[in-house]
Amino acid sequence: MTYLPNADAERAEMLKALELESIDGLFTHLPEALKLDRVDLPEPLSEVELVQYVRELGRLNARISPANSFLGAGASRRFSPAIVNQVISRPDFYTTYTPYQAEASQGTLQATYEFQSMITLLTGLDVANASLYDGATALAEATAMAVAHTNRQNVVVAGALHPEYAQVLKTYSEAQQYEILRVAPGADGRVDLAKLEQAVTSTTAALILQ
Repeated sequence: MTYLPNADAERAEMLKALELESIDGLFTHLPEALKLDRVDLPEPLSEVELVQYVRELGRLNARISPANSFLGAGASRRFSPAIVNQVISRPDFYTTYTPYQAEASQGTLQATYEFQSMITLLTGLDVANASLYDGATALAEATAMAVAHTNRQNVVVAGALHPEYAQVLKTYSEAQQYEILRVAPGADGRVDLAKLEQAVTSTTAALILQ
């Protein structure tokens, strides 16, 4: 829901209903020692001044843009179009839960349908799910499905896996009781195909590559 501040008249009406003279009356039960006389903030800035101030602070940082970055773990250069923030700020996109009121959520349902259709085309699968929280959860859910479907208790992770993905996968494995076998990447950072071939056996439920 969009944040709407209260007008002065509305504040006065609420204070009257509470039989208070000011907003400070709501905090009279707090010990004086816990109250601050004032917040130590600088003088207010206009939007232009604030942007300039933040930019000046930013210039103190070491920039990676002129050079190649090998930070990894999701820290990579990316461009996010301005419209993305506008779309995801809509209340109907705040949550990953499937909407229950179809008559009021046609846009979300259409977007979900298009997403699932594209995923089935890209992967060649008959069906595709939606409404998972993030990539790590999607990975863990897919692995859990593979373990349940194949009735096998071994999962092979090939090469480097994002540490947050690995942690979520480990949490799921403890509940579902399957084993995770990690095949370390080669010296060049790529998947070691020879080790991978040895790791995948008839007990392997899924092979994970990122």
